[in-house]
Amino acid sequence: MLEKSARMSTDRNVLEESELEWIHLLLMARDAGLSVEEVRQFLRHANMEEPAIRNLA
Repeated sequence: MLEKSARMSTDRNVLEESELEWIHLLLMARDAGLSVEEVRQFLRHANMEEPAIRNLA
């Protein structure tokens, strides 16, 4: 049981790190003047393995 608890704690820490990275990236995008829709569009194209930067221009 202790092992499962430790694993869950590790998973939660990884999730928190990932969330912090996303927040940091979104703040950088905002500071660069990108709208929420532009960020969504970028992520959508990035997920489809397209050159997303070109699509924002």
